[in-house]
Amino acid sequence: MESLREVKKICLVGVDEVVANLVVALRRTGFKGRTHAVTNSAQLKRAWGIGVANDGSERLEEGLEDAQLIVMSFSLEDSSSRLASVLENADPGAIIVDLSHTKAYVARIFEEVGREDVRYVGIRLVDSLEISDVLTRTDPFFFDSKALILTPREKGDLDAYALLSEALESIGAQVIALSPMAHDQLLANYVHLPRVTTLAILEQVYAYNSGDSLRPGIMGKELTAQLEQIMDLHHSRWSEELEPVKKLVSDGIDLLIERLQLIKRDLMGSGLEERIKSLLTSASLTLERAAEAREPRLVVIAEENMKTLERVSTLLANAHLVINDLERADRPGAPAYKLTMNTAEDRDEAIQLLKFAGIQAFDIQ
Repeated sequence: MESLREVKKICLVGVDEVVANLVVALRRTGFKGRTHAVTNSAQLKRAWGIGVANDGSERLEEGLEDAQLIVMSFSLEDSSSRLASVLENADPGAIIVDLSHTKAYVARIFEEVGREDVRYVGIRLVDSLEISDVLTRTDPFFFDSKALILTPREKGDLDAYALLSEALESIGAQVIALSPMAHDQLLANYVHLPRVTTLAILEQVYAYNSGDSLRPGIMGKELTAQLEQIMDLHHSRWSEELEPVKKLVSDGIDLLIERLQLIKRDLMGSGLEERIKSLLTSASLTLERAAEAREPRLVVIAEENMKTLERVSTLLANAHLVINDLERADRPGAPAYKLTMNTAEDRDEAIQLLKFAGIQAFDIQ
């Protein structure tokens, strides 16, 4: 297989927002095959309703039959046992794409099942922990400028990695390759450790004050938002997500304690200002990219004859909505253009106006 466009059947094991938009993205690259969703009846109905699945059932064996590409949702309750079931029933040569949040368990499952005639590539959308597993809609530009971490298991998976990477980069994603263990290390330190730190800060706040005195107005917006985040994490079973990487998080806590001691030393001395300057210098590129990402942008699907783009310009000008910048989006499918507006409010108003006029427009933030 030279391209994922040649795939005849994709099996979706669970369907969430990322899986659904991955199907849409692959169709933009030329995929014209079937998609079979293996999920519960309610989720299957939603997948049919938004055009993600052509067929479906609750039986894994039926979905896996003749499937060349198998996509496993991040919303599966027990990813390890589900992967084992997929390995036991997948056709030889199939490519397994796993969106679960942790990846290091994969080697153990492959060894236990004893399959070496299938390929594996893990995927995690950076910030996917913030995405709901409730499927409501798809966005043809969902992956535009988003970072995706791909985790091939071994050298034999590199061909499958290349196919997937090529397809994702062609629709605007930024692909980062990591080993499964390196991925879990990153997850522990970039995602879970900051949340553990937030938990400690809030415990400290409440240890010095009674709950009655800490009303939102007194706590301020930042602490209140952090408290709401911890509540949301608790409701989404965060403690269970921590279980596979708890040793990595524990090691990160030890290193953080050492760093806090260094900051304490500079705080009591005169080196704190220099420490802050050093951090900001190291992070200058990150800050620049963050500023670019906040630009109020939208994408418009145009026609080859440019008449749609002319209509867009006229409609926005008549509504006194200024286009600060316009560039061609180099993506497969119909011609598309990125428009940068003055404010997020202008962007939202422009999208609503263009959609009312029958023009396809999407927020790409």
